[in-house]
Amino acid sequence: MTNQWTNRKILSEYFTGSIDVQVDFMDEYPDSANQYRRYNEPFIREIKRALDVFSLKANT
Repeated sequence: MTNQWTNRKILSEYFTGSIDVQVDFMDEYPDSANQYRRYNEPFIREIKRALDVFSLKANT
């Protein structure tokens, strides 16, 4: 299974709160292991971390 993340899609997912929902779900169900999650969880968490830092700097 492949998943293509474009810059536009990443920013859209982040600023609409979808990435927060995905991270909350991953935190709530840590034992849920499927192929999508195995490949994308580290990427999704890193995007959230990086954009959270960016958002904090932009708002100060």
